[in-house]
Amino acid sequence: MKALKTLLTLYLLLIAAAAVADCAALESQLSRQNRALEHLEQQRQALDNLLQGQINNDFVLTEAVDAPLDMGLEVLEARRSLQREQHQLDSEDTPAVPQAFADCPDQSTRWLGQEKQIRSLRQVVNKLQLQLYELPRASRLALVREATQWQTLNTLSATVQSWADNHPEHPEVQSLQREILAWIEYWRSSTRIWLSQLVANQPQSTASNEVWRETLQVPHPQQAIDWSIPIRLGADVDLLGWLDTLEEAHRALLRESGKWRNQHIWALGWGNFLHELSQPQRFALQLATEIRSAPTNLIDAITRPFIRDYRRAVKQEKRGEMLASWFLQGLALVAIMSAILKLAAVTPQFLSHAQQRLLSTLKHRGLIQFNAAVLWFIKPNAPWFMVLVCANTIAEFLPDRWIILHWLAPIGSLYAAFRAVRVIVEWVIARSFTRSGQFVSSHTAQQQTHDAQRVSWLVLLCILGWTLVKGTGGGYLMFFIILLIALLLWATLLWLMLRYRDSVSRFLLYAAGRGTAKKLDPQTAQRWWMLPIWPLLFVLAHLSDVVIHLHQKLLFFDTYRSVSVKLMRIRLAAEAKDEESAEGDDSLPDESYSDWMLRNNKAWIDAFDISTVL
Repeated sequence: MKALKTLLTLYLLLIAAAAVADCAALESQLSRQNRALEHLEQQRQALDNLLQGQINNDFVLTEAVDAPLDMGLEVLEARRSLQREQHQLDSEDTPAVPQAFADCPDQSTRWLGQEKQIRSLRQVVNKLQLQLYELPRASRLALVREATQWQTLNTLSATVQSWADNHPEHPEVQSLQREILAWIEYWRSSTRIWLSQLVANQPQSTASNEVWRETLQVPHPQQAIDWSIPIRLGADVDLLGWLDTLEEAHRALLRESGKWRNQHIWALGWGNFLHELSQPQRFALQLATEIRSAPTNLIDAITRPFIRDYRRAVKQEKRGEMLASWFLQGLALVAIMSAILKLAAVTPQFLSHAQQRLLSTLKHRGLIQFNAAVLWFIKPNAPWFMVLVCANTIAEFLPDRWIILHWLAPIGSLYAAFRAVRVIVEWVIARSFTRSGQFVSSHTAQQQTHDAQRVSWLVLLCILGWTLVKGTGGGYLMFFIILLIALLLWATLLWLMLRYRDSVSRFLLYAAGRGTAKKLDPQTAQRWWMLPIWPLLFVLAHLSDVVIHLHQKLLFFDTYRSVSVKLMRIRLAAEAKDEESAEGDDSLPDESYSDWMLRNNKAWIDAFDISTVL
């Protein structure tokens, strides 16, 4: 009997020991949950600090978010995943304790408390991360760039501090260390304010202007820091690399904050621009700041790649190779551009030969006329189109390190724009003469060429002005440059029309359906109240005439003529419902479509009726 009691006692002790062992084994799960809870708390704290403008010095963006913000597909997938998880967390009830914790009340209580905290924190973190994922792509890229600079400066700060600790007896080292750390702290304070506004994504124009003006107060590191220390003290560190790092952080802050501010000003539109004009003192301050910073931004944008390459070459002791590379790139740029221009010059000749071979194979007169008209349009426009395509295509395949050769695309684009405007303006002027049945003398043709060239130079200057203002951080300046360009183009077109007053008037009368009779009085299209809107009438008249002329050329093709007939049937059916009967001989034909399509009559064409204005 005593032996039986002993065995029973041992059995109960074994069961109790097993239960204790099972509860102890659950501690590892609780530890993992506790680590997950700590990680979520760190994420929440980092995201809160980012949104409130209180980022820690050791802030790392990749630890606060679960997807790289500069990768569009990853951000999209992460956003969808968070939305599904958020919906699941909102719909779930109180978490159920796992079966393994049923016999361990202490561990069960701790697990339940941790699980509730994890779910609550997960909801908060998800909302904060979604706020970052839903930012515009430009804002996300700016955040990634500034976060990268933040980490770089944090590493540099530790390096500088370590270097100063190794030279406590040298006051020059301690002074340089204090100045570098002070500049970094100034940069951090401005960046904190800007990033908090960046992720908010809904700043007012006043807030964006104030934040941008604050970032402009950060001085240039080369001017704010005294880098003159004995060579022997700086021999063991890369002072030039430190300066390069600080300058890159400074440029990134000014560039990204300026782009962010300009994008918000542009997004607010013309209404906000006019509202800001109603407060001239504040508006003048912002405009003056833009004008003062524009030259610096322009010079920085042009010289930044060269300075970066030069410093890298000095660091690698390859300055001679770099200068030789720049020289060879300059020669290559001239050679490639010359080859492109040569190719563009022979393109019309090639098209002429192709046209002759094509026309020799055609027998139908209408088809010959149509192809001649098409090639007549293509040949004068082929050179500038060839320059535009070749320059940009070649630039796409150039390595990024060939900074001089990358100027091929903008130079080619500007040249193509100049040639295109010249061809179009000369064509418009000449067409105003020929379409209204006027003779063009050699002197007039030469004058038209010179005038087209003058207009082309003006348009080129307008394009350069817009590019420079947009690229140098112009916010309100962009609105001003748009108004200035519109005014200049309007005035130029009006000057061009007044220069050929009678010819333009006759063309407007022709476009209005008055014919080309020499007895027409051009003064009827030159009334004083019409002069301000002459450019608009001129453009509309040319567009309507081109559409009519193109329609007449396309009528040669059976398919186009068939489609036109079907459209006309639909129109006539709609008009038949509105009108019970057609009166007079001026009504649209509705019996013989084939005969009607062959008529030399433009009454059915829905074009701009300029005669109502004249």
